[in-house]
Amino acid sequence: MRTHTAGCLELVATPDFRAYAIRRDTNAKERHGDSPDPPGDQRRLMHAKTQRSAPAVRAVLFDFGGVVAEEGFRDGLRAIASSQGLDPEAVAEAAVDAVYESGYVTGHGAQSEFWALLRQRTGLQGDPRAWEREILTRFRVRDWMLDWVRRLRRAGYRTALVTDQTDWLERLDERHAFLARFDRIFNSYRIGKGKRDPTLFDDVLRELNVAPDQALLVDDAPDNLARACDRGLRVLHFVDRAGFESEMAKLLDAPSPPETHE
Repeated sequence: MRTHTAGCLELVATPDFRAYAIRRDTNAKERHGDSPDPPGDQRRLMHAKTQRSAPAVRAVLFDFGGVVAEEGFRDGLRAIASSQGLDPEAVAEAAVDAVYESGYVTGHGAQSEFWALLRQRTGLQGDPRAWEREILTRFRVRDWMLDWVRRLRRAGYRTALVTDQTDWLERLDERHAFLARFDRIFNSYRIGKGKRDPTLFDDVLRELNVAPDQALLVDDAPDNLARACDRGLRVLHFVDRAGFESEMAKLLDAPSPPETHE
């Protein structure tokens, strides 16, 4: 299996995922009988050479929940679980699986099927309409992130929202008017495919007409970043605003937008 760990290591901001990427690459080489990565200074030199010779980024792909907006889905489910005396993390994880397995997130199933499956697996009680409100109110769009999108577009970069979302995304747009800020929208609910399917990234690149190493994915989920790396994309693990803006300024040579008070 091809890996693109060098690109990941150049662009990933957090030590945890950097270590994860190194382990993935070393394990892959051992399986194929190759020698593992050289340690220390040799690896840093190799990365520096790769950085200098890498093609310029032409497109920046943004996740929605956890990047462009606060993570409303998991945070909302955690709050609902806590109010019923259930394990917040267990319910949030069950919800992530249920929204896929019900087909709701890819437009192949109804919201009612998602809630029914989640009830069955977690014992949640109550009105799904109230749960939906709890979730949607927690997707607070980050104006400062939209400022970055605007700056990048003005500088000539293509921008896209690549998100595992449902029809909730359009309802949120009615309130916050953010979708028009991007050149393209790739919503799993509308395209019938989510980020658990790595070929989604191939589809996005083809639609944007860019090579894998000309695209940068900004996401807060390490699993999504790993799949994107395996398709050849550059990645940036979003953790917080300071780290994101520092990495973007270095990687894209783009000035930081002015401070926005939320």
